[in-house]
Amino acid sequence: MYGNSFMKVADKSGSIKVSSDTYRLPQGRRLVDLAVVVGAILLAMLFGWVAAKGAVLPSAMAVGVLFGGLFFKRPDFAISLLLAGSLLLMGPIGLFLPALTKLAWLFSLLGFFLLASMTLIGLSARERQVPLPVFMLLLLSLMCVSSAVSFIGGGGVAEVSAGVKRAWQLWGLMLALAMLPLNGRGELLYRGWLKLLFFIALLQLPFALYQYWILVPQRMGMGHGVVPIDVVAGTFEASMTGGGSSGTMAMFLILVLAFVMASWKEGLLKSRHALLLSCWLGAPLFIGETKLVLVLLPLMLLIVFVTDIRKHPVAALLAVLLGILLTATLAWLYFKMLATDFMTPAERLQQTLDYNFGAVGYSGRYSLNRTSVVTFWMNEHGWRNPLTTLFGHGLGSSYSGDGALVPGHLNRLYAGLDINLTTLSTLLWDGGVLAVCLLIAAFFFAWRTSSRLLRQAGARRDKVILNVLRVSLMFNLFMVFYSNSMLSSMSHEALLAFTFGYLAWLARRSHVAPSAVPDSREVSQF
Repeated sequence: MYGNSFMKVADKSGSIKVSSDTYRLPQGRRLVDLAVVVGAILLAMLFGWVAAKGAVLPSAMAVGVLFGGLFFKRPDFAISLLLAGSLLLMGPIGLFLPALTKLAWLFSLLGFFLLASMTLIGLSARERQVPLPVFMLLLLSLMCVSSAVSFIGGGGVAEVSAGVKRAWQLWGLMLALAMLPLNGRGELLYRGWLKLLFFIALLQLPFALYQYWILVPQRMGMGHGVVPIDVVAGTFEASMTGGGSSGTMAMFLILVLAFVMASWKEGLLKSRHALLLSCWLGAPLFIGETKLVLVLLPLMLLIVFVTDIRKHPVAALLAVLLGILLTATLAWLYFKMLATDFMTPAERLQQTLDYNFGAVGYSGRYSLNRTSVVTFWMNEHGWRNPLTTLFGHGLGSSYSGDGALVPGHLNRLYAGLDINLTTLSTLLWDGGVLAVCLLIAAFFFAWRTSSRLLRQAGARRDKVILNVLRVSLMFNLFMVFYSNSMLSSMSHEALLAFTFGYLAWLARRSHVAPSAVPDSREVSQF
């Protein structure tokens, strides 16, 4: 599939085993042939039905099934399509062609096809020689356990199916990234995807400028809770009549800024180039007026430069001071621009604190906020109902997104309270304490793995990548308590999948003998 090259794997005794790194399915040729025939018949029936219906959603599902079959033996193509589709295509489609937003089902089904194919490959004896790291097993356990116990809740098959699709639609992408070949082919693939992500990051500024100059004025005075500036989300999800994924765009841009900063720190990028790229990548953060930047930017600088304070105290101090100055400037501009005749910047800051940590609702007088949404769940659960406390009410039960095909039954019960405001509250309602523990444990073990790999890293480029992945881990952990986009936004799910998948691949590669890993001179520099 990726070639017929071989890799050397060192076992615990120190001996070297040789095995092919090509993805091969388990034996059983007759069963595979029978499955292909049955699949072809079902596909023919599906496409005939779609042709008769002529609807967007069935068409997207059918194309997703077709692409899944075509990419069954080339998951690298599927990975490229999922990254480009989730981070570059679906945002503009939702903004300019809202009638085609159901095309997201194409990428969802492609993600589940990847999950199925990678599961079959992972069960083969060859792939078990280099097992997945602990945090990946925890994440897969979270997906399997929460999906299985959902059917004993009170939501029904349609609600659970929609919840499973929404939450785990790109976990096949994560598994495929983790199971790439552990040789030069895998290294080249990752470098290509890093270039793709960098290109997407550079496109955010022109999109943000267009949205700010053209679309924001059109949204003035719309009412119904529409905030005009929320449409500034670059190529990420946005709507002319609703909100936008400006927080996910900010997180993505700061991650690419972390790559620039870490490359400059390691001497891989000249100062003038780092400054130019930082200005270009940072501009959309100012245009979008995203308050999340005030937390993520200092956090990124702290993680990237914390290990160099002792080695290079002057340079690290200057970088931290620059970050503090930039954050302070951004905060002043944000609250100054939001200031009105009725509310000063200080009062606006107090309002922000109130609807995050106080008694003020986040989206309305009677809604919950990021703190009260957890305490409300605690008041509604406990020892009097241990099953739902431990296992939740089923995936999708708390969902209340715009245009939901199947709104959650708990959302209808607690209408207007925004019980799914954050990933933490969503998991508590849908998957219970068990789901939250599995997710937090996965972040913990992923951080430990990244720390080990960073200590062992010799190449400067590896240090840069690991620093960025550590920043992404901390960002995503923060987002668990900040928003529910980790379980509902395809763009955020793609970034999460790439973070865990890439880190898992690096962890698996660390168990491969050095002779099997390509020398940096054999692969062109990123």
